Amino acid sequence: ESSETGLNTKCKRVEFSITFYISIIGFVLFYKQLATFPTIVTTNGGGAFFIPYCLSLIGIVIPAVYMEMTMGQLTGKGPIRIWEELSPVFKGLGYAKMLMLLFSCIQAAPSIAYAFYYLFWGLIPSGDTLPWNTCVNNWNNRTLCRTVITPCNPLEPYNASGTALPTLPAEACVNPGQTVTTPEYEYFMNNVLQFTPQFIYSGPVNQPLVACLAMVWGFSFLLVCTGFRVYRRATILVIIVAISLIFVLLGFSFAYDGTRMGHNYVSSPLYFRLRDINVWYLGFREAFYTYAISSGCFVYLGSRNKVFSMGSNIGPVVVSVVIASLYSVTCTYVVNGYLGIIASQQQQPVSSVATSGNKLMFITLPMMTRRAVTDTRLKLALSMFYSLYTVLGISTLAIMLETAVTAVVEDLPKIVHRFKIFFRILFHLIIFALGILTVRTGSLNLIDGMQKTSELVQPFLAVFQYFAFVFVFARCLVPEVYHNKLPPRNWSIGWLSISSFVLVCMLAALIYHSISFIPNLISTSDTFLLALSWTMFALAMLIILGTTTYKAIKHSNNIIRILTPSENLNIRVQEVENSKFSKKAVQYFSNTAGVTMETIIEQF
Repeated sequence: ESSETGLNTKCKRVEFSITFYISIIGFVLFYKQLATFPTIVTTNGGGAFFIPYCLSLIGIVIPAVYMEMTMGQLTGKGPIRIWEELSPVFKGLGYAKMLMLLFSCIQAAPSIAYAFYYLFWGLIPSGDTLPWNTCVNNWNNRTLCRTVITPCNPLEPYNASGTALPTLPAEACVNPGQTVTTPEYEYFMNNVLQFTPQFIYSGPVNQPLVACLAMVWGFSFLLVCTGFRVYRRATILVIIVAISLIFVLLGFSFAYDGTRMGHNYVSSPLYFRLRDINVWYLGFREAFYTYAISSGCFVYLGSRNKVFSMGSNIGPVVVSVVIASLYSVTCTYVVNGYLGIIASQQQQPVSSVATSGNKLMFITLPMMTRRAVTDTRLKLALSMFYSLYTVLGISTLAIMLETAVTAVVEDLPKIVHRFKIFFRILFHLIIFALGILTVRTGSLNLIDGMQKTSELVQPFLAVFQYFAFVFVFARCLVPEVYHNKLPPRNWSIGWLSISSFVLVCMLAALIYHSISFIPNLISTSDTFLLALSWTMFALAMLIILGTTTYKAIKHSNNIIRILTPSENLNIRVQEVENSKFSKKAVQYFSNTAGVTMETIIEQF
């Protein structure tokens, strides 16, 4: 699969080029663009938030993605073996990144399983009245549940007890200070999660959610069952479905009152919010997590690039980032439009219903179907939301897990490489088995803890990676290292400049992140959260330091070996010949290295 043999005709190279573009676009269409990004825009200046976000994309994301894809293509290796070519002293960084990538897979899968639950246990079997829109089910607390939240009028005696006569209990008024819940909240917490106070982090296994989780990883395996070949072709369908659904949802929203009210939160920029440094940090953070910078996925995708030369590698990066950004903006308008519909139904401001993450997808958006009895389009719209969420989520999880599988298999003896399909099956089964811990009653707190753990560790690994890139390309410029080696010197200088700029930006973000996030994490009274987050942080750091120490001891007689790029750090001529600039490229490389073209070809 990695060699992509058969690209010896123009038609096949064109087909690979198109599907390679689409595979990158399919990966960067992140499912959380639907669940978290719209609310962050709404609560941080509306349209003004796009200024720091777009600047982060142009100044940091595009250079970072280009660097990671180029290094993957340059070495032809995954996120672990890449460091054997660049600088073996940093190989532990690859192990730590794969550990966190698998950790992120376990943490992200349950929310996609929830969407399957809503589709197959809620929307499809239900009639006009959906189970999460009423307070008469066995999971409802009929004393607290309200379908309509109306403040009591103290001037009316029959309202003094909070009981609205002669209305239904679910429509009873609410006294000042009285705690009530919505049926959507009780459906998610009491029926889907089966949450009970005595099980804060663990409890009995939730069998329907286990079935949904199995569906998530089953579809993920089908996307990558034979590797990148299947994925880059299957992504065509993913892109078509995702774009079609989001525009149908956008069209549906204009038929209802309140849509314009929701859109105004986006189209009315609050520029004064840009004085807040936290808004700029959030713009960078959203760009960083949306595009999975330093996760290793772009290194994997770059290692599968068999058509584009490294000079033209910027094309797929720019196109994918631009399309994903436009998709993020569209998602923001769509979600805020439906929040406006919900706010209009409840006669509340949009800010009162603006939530993010699981709360948005599984508590707030289901409120729109309270009118499904008279308008089935809202039920169809919610079905499309969950279908879109699952399609994008599975596509992202598939490439994340395939990146980890490839990285591990490449680091094993070559004799096992032919059995990669069995490693894919094994990894999917292991991650599914570990994921069962996240679909037990009370597991929502565990998932939140895993999210905070990722937020603690990932920024440090990103800074370490770009420090390693700076170190490697600085070494490439040392005369004794550079002598008769590729890539050309001017490329090394360019890559050093890009890596240095990204490193400075990420270091500044890490400092602010450490000041704002870590003190809040330390001050929490949740001992399990503290133990989980700092254990994973310590484990990642120990892997990096332990591998570095092992390499230093192993090569103690020639320590410079683990600090110097491998002689294989070059562009394979066979790959360059596949590009339309092959002859010019080989001639340029031969002139730069001071050897003849025949000598270069003989070396390969």
